Amino acid sequence: MRSRPVPAVLILLAALAAGGCRAPEAVTFGVVADCQFAAVPSSGSRFYDRSWLKLREALDGFNARDLRFVVHLGDLIDRDSASYDLILPAFRHSRAPVRFVLGNHDYDIAPARKDGLIDRLGIGPGYYAFTEENWRFVVLNGDELAFNSPKDEGLEQEAAAMYAGLLAAKRPHATKWNGGIGRAQMAFLEDELATADRKGLSVVILCHFPVHPPAAHNLWNDGEVVARLESHPSVKAYFAGHNHDGGLAVKNGIVYLTFAGMVETAATSASAVVTLAGDRLLVDGSGREPDRILALR
Repeated sequence: MRSRPVPAVLILLAALAAGGCRAPEAVTFGVVADCQFAAVPSSGSRFYDRSWLKLREALDGFNARDLRFVVHLGDLIDRDSASYDLILPAFRHSRAPVRFVLGNHDYDIAPARKDGLIDRLGIGPGYYAFTEENWRFVVLNGDELAFNSPKDEGLEQEAAAMYAGLLAAKRPHATKWNGGIGRAQMAFLEDELATADRKGLSVVILCHFPVHPPAAHNLWNDGEVVARLESHPSVKAYFAGHNHDGGLAVKNGIVYLTFAGMVETAATSASAVVTLAGDRLLVDGSGREPDRILALR
């Protein structure tokens, strides 16, 4: 982590207190995206075997902070299931609980090992939700309809129809390295958001694939997801990986934040400590991930 005298979140909370405002209950957590570890030589700008050390360094930095959890936003490995045997033990060094999100490269393993992947990561059907203070975190499985993930006949049909429609419309994200979410998962998302609205909770969505702005790396049914999010006042932000350059957009008050990929470059890492504090989202970035202070609706 970059060394700095005082984290940005502490500066903000001190300013609130000095102004006579009661400091909000902050939720702080660590974020890593696209570790994409494999014990293989580099290819282009991707240095797969360097990610093990980068991850350990990020976790050391996280351990120096008081974090609620650490989340990896998908593409933990590359190439084969042996990569999991080497990278998963690194997370044992995390003082905070670790949450996993599925990415497209996470299924680049032998067919016989695919069905047991989500059990190994401990993430149920690949989509789930959890609560910290008055924040609800909803994790989506954008690989549910992807071509390389195991699925039943119904999901196979949904995937084929969705992809064919994107190809016919010549959409830029009609690629086989993207994926989508099915009808049952969309119903799960709707139920989570409606419940959060009723309970007065604030929601952050965690998914490997971005949904806004329109781009080649997006979830296949990005527009449907964005429309669903905008219909619920509880939704404050959407966090993604997949696009290793990272990015930021705001649409109708919702922050769409894509985190930079750790696997990129030989020596420079990418990770962040994120704090949700009242109506602000603060990113204390490291390496290729910039610092940010963003307003939340």
